[in-house]
Amino acid sequence: MKKTILSSIILIMPLCIFGQNWAGTWRVSPEAGALHVGPGDGSTWWANSLDDVTTRA
Repeated sequence: MKKTILSSIILIMPLCIFGQNWAGTWRVSPEAGALHVGPGDGSTWWANSLDDVTTRA
């Protein structure tokens, strides 16, 4: 348990100290698959479809 908490603190601290300001205007490329979630490229759990692009255009 202590090792897990210590590991988490070690991994999170640099993000807090050296983190960037992510605020602003974000744009997604108007193409299917531009926004996707998955463990790596080519292995997607979820991605935006062409219908999503058309709906948001």
